[in-house]
Amino acid sequence: MSQQIQPYISPQEYLRLERLSEYKSEYVNGQIFAMTGASRKHNLITTNISSSLHTQLKGRPCEVYAVDMRVKVRATGLYTYPDVAVACGEPEFEDDFIDTLLNPTLLVEVLSPSTERYDRIAKSSYYRTMESLAEHLLVAQDEIRVDGRRLKVAPVKRYLLMYKPAGVVATRSDPQRRQTVIDLVAAAGVTGYFYPVGRLDYDSEGLIILTNDGEFAERVSHPRYEMDRTYEAVIEGIPDERDIERLRKGMLIDGRRTLPARVKQLRVVSGKRGTQAVLEFVIREGRNRQVRKMCDAIAHPVAKLRRTRIGNVTDSVLRPGDFRDLTAGEIRELTKAPGKDVKGVKDVKGSHRHAATKKSGSES
Repeated sequence: MSQQIQPYISPQEYLRLERLSEYKSEYVNGQIFAMTGASRKHNLITTNISSSLHTQLKGRPCEVYAVDMRVKVRATGLYTYPDVAVACGEPEFEDDFIDTLLNPTLLVEVLSPSTERYDRIAKSSYYRTMESLAEHLLVAQDEIRVDGRRLKVAPVKRYLLMYKPAGVVATRSDPQRRQTVIDLVAAAGVTGYFYPVGRLDYDSEGLIILTNDGEFAERVSHPRYEMDRTYEAVIEGIPDERDIERLRKGMLIDGRRTLPARVKQLRVVSGKRGTQAVLEFVIREGRNRQVRKMCDAIAHPVAKLRRTRIGNVTDSVLRPGDFRDLTAGEIRELTKAPGKDVKGVKDVKGSHRHAATKKSGSES
């Protein structure tokens, strides 16, 4: 509480002055104490608590009051303004003004540095004399604690779909100090410990998922689940049907045969070095630079490579460096049988597309 502004005043005179004043004050032991203003964070926490209580108590004989409901502690004569008060059953008020509650069931105080000691010790002792009070909740602004003990809170699981530009590394860090997908997330102001799911080489661009959920990452990236990944490759020259059939059936790459793939030619385009073919690959492996090595094996090297789909998830709107949260439906689609579904996923509240803060190159 702040400094004393009256040496003595009666409760009746306090109430008369308080109802005329533009500012709130507490009253105890014949003295009035001006209350300090609340910070933005304090107000947000108070609003969130009040809204949550209102939702949880809907349909019950309880009323939720926030900030402006004055409470009187009859045993001590304290008049005060808790951040949130709840009265269950018939509320009792001191007089016909109906602005001073006498029988709260729950009182909530959001702690501030200037008043925490008073709220924890003196005010708590006053509140404990109220027969109607079932709970008195103290809420810290900076951390979650119960009886002074800090609690560890599991981070909210998030699943980001990013269009990785060429020239960006799909790792958390890079010894060569090249830009990483994590740098792009951080530059957009999104905090948290994310890591890329699977790989997409430095020279390639396209869709990649980032998450903080290890179970989900394993389900999407582990070879045993054979998740389809679709690529669009611009290759030098025009392969014949025999070459495309080799790509489809599998070939030896680094001493191991690739799994069968779905490959088709989409179109023919003109490139700097002559005619180029655009092929679509649907593969079920995540081997290092696999599409590039497969094309090298038929003597039609890749000029540009873009991943367009992961499982059934795609996005034609994202541009290089942009990302967004996966929807709950997309997450379920990625984790459905034969693997173990990720349970309880919901759309992230307030999620939206994040545009790249700086235009990244897209050459390969």
